[in-house]
Amino acid sequence: VPKGSGLHSIYTGGIWIGGMDAGGQVHLAGQTYRQTGIDYWPGPIDTATSLATAWNLWDKSWKLNKTEVLDHIQNYSTIGYIVPQNIAEWPGYDANLGRVLAPFADYNGNGIYDPENGDFPYILGDQSVYSIFNDVGTHTETGCDSLGFEIHRTMYGFDDPSNTALNNSIFSRYDIKNFSTETYTD
Repeated sequence: VPKGSGLHSIYTGGIWIGGMDAGGQVHLAGQTYRQTGIDYWPGPIDTATSLATAWNLWDKSWKLNKTEVLDHIQNYSTIGYIVPQNIAEWPGYDANLGRVLAPFADYNGNGIYDPENGDFPYILGDQSVYSIFNDVGTHTETGCDSLGFEIHRTMYGFDDPSNTALNNSIFSRYDIKNFSTETYTD
């Protein structure tokens, strides 16, 4: 801030989640700058095993613009149209995990994300960045037990030059899923 200065209003951003299990044990996941430890890893949780998936396969984010999605909706059936990579790789339905990961419009109603047949990602705002991470592992940042949470984060913004506040804001949405057998309190 200001734009073009090389300085940024968001240096880092993270989520801290904590609670107590039925036995009174504290479970906590948090992250600072990764210089002292790690409590979160990329990717979803395999619900069949309650283990994290191979993080190196999920160490990415999916960035989409509303204009790209609208272009795909209008042209997916046009001869010669090639589905853009970021739409093709959207983590809609994962066959290995047997579940939907990222929200999408299921044009043909088959329950599987297949953009070549008209499916498209649901995104928020005019530009959206989607990522999936979890806290299953040894927490070296907080030193606490994991919660067994899978977190889906959407960062998004709007392109509206007539609305200065909206045009200069970044929004965050977190969908947090508890895949442990614990019910946390406090």
